[in-house]
Amino acid sequence: MSKAQLIFDFEVYPNWNHASFLDQEGNFTQFNAPIDSESLRAFVKGKTLIGFNSNRYDNYILSAVLSDMKIGMVYRLSQDLVESGKRSWDLEQSYGLEQLTKGNGFDFIDLMPLVAGFSGLKTLGARMHHTKLQELPFDPHESLEESQQQIVAEYCKNDCLITEKLFERLQEQVALRTQLGETYKLDLRSLGDAGIAEKVLLKELGATSSELRQKITRYKVLNYEPPEFIKPISPEVQALFTTLKETQFQIKESGHPELPDSLKNKVIELDDKSYKIGLGGLHSIDCAGMFSADDENMIIDVDVTSYYPAIITQTGWYPPQTGPEFNAVYQSIVDRRVEAKNAGRKADSDSLKIIVNSTYGKTGSQYSALYAPNLTIGITLTGQLALLMLIEKFEAKGLGVISANTDGVTVRIKRKNEAVFTQLCSDWESDTGFNLERVDYKLFAQRDVNCYIAVTTDEYVKAKGALAIHNDLTHNPSGDIIQKAVTEYLLHNQSIESTVMASDDIRDFIYVKKVTGGATKDGDYLGSIVRWYLSTDTTTPILNAKGNKVSLSDNGVPLMDIHSLSVDDYPDLDVNYYIGEAEKVLDDITQPKSQGKNLEARRLKGLGFSPAPMTHTGKTIFNDDFSSSEAIGTQTGDRVGLIQYDSMIYRFTESGWPSAYKSAEKKLGVNIKFGGVVDINGQNEIADFPDELRDKLFAVLTKAQKGKIEPNS
Repeated sequence: MSKAQLIFDFEVYPNWNHASFLDQEGNFTQFNAPIDSESLRAFVKGKTLIGFNSNRYDNYILSAVLSDMKIGMVYRLSQDLVESGKRSWDLEQSYGLEQLTKGNGFDFIDLMPLVAGFSGLKTLGARMHHTKLQELPFDPHESLEESQQQIVAEYCKNDCLITEKLFERLQEQVALRTQLGETYKLDLRSLGDAGIAEKVLLKELGATSSELRQKITRYKVLNYEPPEFIKPISPEVQALFTTLKETQFQIKESGHPELPDSLKNKVIELDDKSYKIGLGGLHSIDCAGMFSADDENMIIDVDVTSYYPAIITQTGWYPPQTGPEFNAVYQSIVDRRVEAKNAGRKADSDSLKIIVNSTYGKTGSQYSALYAPNLTIGITLTGQLALLMLIEKFEAKGLGVISANTDGVTVRIKRKNEAVFTQLCSDWESDTGFNLERVDYKLFAQRDVNCYIAVTTDEYVKAKGALAIHNDLTHNPSGDIIQKAVTEYLLHNQSIESTVMASDDIRDFIYVKKVTGGATKDGDYLGSIVRWYLSTDTTTPILNAKGNKVSLSDNGVPLMDIHSLSVDDYPDLDVNYYIGEAEKVLDDITQPKSQGKNLEARRLKGLGFSPAPMTHTGKTIFNDDFSSSEAIGTQTGDRVGLIQYDSMIYRFTESGWPSAYKSAEKKLGVNIKFGGVVDINGQNEIADFPDELRDKLFAVLTKAQKGKIEPNS
């Protein structure tokens, strides 16, 4: 029989402390100072106490109260836990606290490590659309009057309700940790994924954290040593390969490898696409727009299966302090996970997946027993080079890549070339030992490489970034109806307006942001986590502590308490705003993309121009992807200009561009394009700036203005 569970939270002030407990039936039990320690002990003993950040705070406060520590001393402990920077277990010793363990009848689960990014409880409450968002009502250093104590007690209850809701959302994660813990005889319920990976691997290795940490080599510089299967063929990737092998990577004080300045913003150009490398992974340079499949063309996405784990197993790399035994242990876990997945044992597969996918993260943490920055560098660079090798194969056969990111590549190819594509993928798998998973799209629309919507041929929507509809614990709500409307249009051709107007849930229209220093609206303080919707009845934004506007909060109405979910109860809701924003997104991502434009842009660069891509609305974008441009023009920079005269376009170099040229335009009929875009699109010959035109132009300038100009000689 499972233990009874209690959600709990403590609040501590100089003259008063408080504990709230919420049971599984929704009943609250509260203890107020002076707390009877024996009654409290009897109440919690034998139960599972579930908190948020409780392993670093509430558990120690509980121990202090159970030891009959005076209120003032509990307050001192509280401040030390929050503000001193001292480790909580060190404070446990210095304050002489009782260790509350399973051995003496205490059981705890801390939910905080289970949430990616260690977000605060209030932020998580907002992401879960908790009814009431409330900050601590009084300064924690303030002595409270009785009326204030009641307010804090209600605040504490609200925190428990958020924690309860979080616990419900994390039930599957807790269950997986419980199951895995039973297998390994470990308590893994209060650990994040990476922490679980480390604990289990150490158990399998028969080693302790302290033993391995003593053996860690603390590198200051490292070199990349590529595996034998990395064999690039194109001059561009070969040059990158040589550079990476010759580069010394500095290890920062944080323990993380640093990308040298020579490699920062490094761009690799392969046929019609450009790619950026870094320690975070490869990604293509993409602008907004859409590719569609049709009778002649198909869109295919291939992802490397479990890419980073596959690199570890394929290379046989291991943290030096563990020895090669690491490989056998890690491979065993990978194999068991695959077997469980194939056998349909989802719980086993998912629990083992945590270990398999999270090991890489520990290689980059200097506080981990698995710390190995040589692996961090080796895995990330190998992943990028291997993916570039796949892209090389595609481009060599004229199969156009439209996007690439970390572990996958998306292509648009002729249907007649599908067999060639399939063979190239198979060849790459044989060359590297990795496996590819394929998905076919009917359309692929994106804002950039990290923000897209793709619709598969069987009508499944895959979305990422700001275009994804998030209902999770890692993303703040941001007008979700906008993404829903765009998705419905792409999937079912439903109009933007009809989707927005059909929603009767205010949560679809909510924005949430964390505001450093707290937010205000019309002088009223709201808190550091602010929630709002856009209204027709207000004209003022929400402001941050510096008096600057919180982004997207123009005409925002704070909604710190959701009194109703029905849109009908918010007659001031500005639905036209959301319709307009969705139409803007749709307009950006559905402009047609085409292949070959980037090659033309590079040709122009070779001629000395500075081409800049334009959207179909004439907006210039600055990411060097021309696939959505209706025409390729040249945005003139500090040193490059174009002049159109008598239907000819001339190259013109300058160091200043005085306003007097406006008069030159009028007097000579010269169309000077500087700081703008010229549509050349292969239609006009581009010639060197002729002396005759130079003389005419100079004739209308003053001596001072002439001195700022450097015409081509």
